[in-house]
Amino acid sequence: MWFGSVNTIKGLKENTTAEQKKQSAYMQGALAAFTKDPEQGLIKYGWPLYQGSKGKTLVHLDPRNSSELVVFESPAEFDAPCGSA
Repeated sequence: MWFGSVNTIKGLKENTTAEQKKQSAYMQGALAAFTKDPEQGLIKYGWPLYQGSKGKTLVHLDPRNSSELVVFESPAEFDAPCGSA
């Protein structure tokens, strides 16, 4: 997805859905934004600055049960299973 292989690899290319191609393009855009400007590129791309437990700043790409390409979530729900490890 990150490098657009869904559009180039024989067998994969023919079986990739329009949604998967859209997700791949979005992820490639994020990678390009970061590459061009590591400090502000993703913020300009629409991603919030990660702030730990202070809000919905964890980037969840291609979330299940969602029609969104990306959802910003609280990291707490992902960190909770780790406990105090």
